[in-house]
Amino acid sequence: MTLEINVPGGTPSLPGFSVQRNENGLSIGAGDLSSTSTMFGIANDEEGLSVNAFPVPPVSPLTGWTIYTFKRNGTFWIGPGWTLNADVLLLGGGGSGGGGFQGGGGGAGGFVDVHDFTIDSAEQGNGAVVVGAGGAEVPFRHPHGHNGGASSFASLIAYGGGYGSSEFYLTPVDPPIEGEQRVYYHASDGASGGGGGPWGDKYPPEEGDPQSAGPGGEAIHGNQGMDGDEGSGTMFYGSWRTAGGGGGAGEAGNRRGQPNGGHGRPCDIAGWGPLWADPENWDLDIRTVPWYCGGGAGMERPNLWNYLSGEGGFGGGGDPGQSGQAYTGSGGGGNGRMDERGHGNAPGPMGGSGMVIIRIHSSKEYLVRATNAVVTRITEQEIHLDEPGDGWYPI
Repeated sequence: MTLEINVPGGTPSLPGFSVQRNENGLSIGAGDLSSTSTMFGIANDEEGLSVNAFPVPPVSPLTGWTIYTFKRNGTFWIGPGWTLNADVLLLGGGGSGGGGFQGGGGGAGGFVDVHDFTIDSAEQGNGAVVVGAGGAEVPFRHPHGHNGGASSFASLIAYGGGYGSSEFYLTPVDPPIEGEQRVYYHASDGASGGGGGPWGDKYPPEEGDPQSAGPGGEAIHGNQGMDGDEGSGTMFYGSWRTAGGGGGAGEAGNRRGQPNGGHGRPCDIAGWGPLWADPENWDLDIRTVPWYCGGGAGMERPNLWNYLSGEGGFGGGGDPGQSGQAYTGSGGGGNGRMDERGHGNAPGPMGGSGMVIIRIHSSKEYLVRATNAVVTRITEQEIHLDEPGDGWYPI
């Protein structure tokens, strides 16, 4: 809290004196807040009310880094006239996976990684930090999936991922009517595209028609993510087909023999990730950085084997029938199931929620006012900066 009072005849650009409450207590100083301040105390003794003044002791500069992690909406605000450099990571919410007989994987949310981002009172706006939600679960027979929500801070926006495709039949009404209505929706576009379905616009497809695959969703927000994969478009073991994998932040959805979700991307803003044991040398641990925004897996139509279903992309992408990992911006996995009448009735799993991380030098903490943030501090030795090999991921 700061109180500034202008004195007539003083320099117009500076207050006559200021009173500031900081980590040292309450202080008063001439000129602006960067000038030398004087701390004062008020005492009531036998002489009456007295004011004692003495210099403010020098502040020991904090070393290391302070990390503000937002897993829900909050604020990050600095006062007028101040400027702060920060490293910022924004993850949009992942799209929902598809369901019914066999669903495409949800696309990952947008990945925005900015180092040395300048924040001032004009740039930050009202200081609002918005965290995008993952695409909601898709109920059976719902007419479409759900894209993830956008995350934002200041001028930065990470958009939500697209949803995966679904196909199913509507259960006949009672009394029964002739035939059944088939419902199918294509994957949607987003920061990363959702995985396409096994059928295209022509249904039923002509025998052996290679163009009958449903298209994958496209990545429509620059380099925030990648496209989803189309469906298989070919016959497998008596008309079994596969839906496509959702796009990840670092790789498009792809089959590689199976409808896997695309891999995400690593980011060092939160520091080092967990230690991994090297399976080739148990005495050696591998230090990693966290990965985010993996695409959801595509699902094979249920049968006796189901070995053509894919895997979620590295960085939190949902496996078949599973939601995207929370706070990673990852897509939900495609789902598939048949009831006793042979109708697909699986819901589409939800996408993983997004997140916002802001990292600053700890010596600048006193400038910041934040709400709804988890605050952690790491030393200079614990910080991880970009190094060769960070792009590694398992194949």
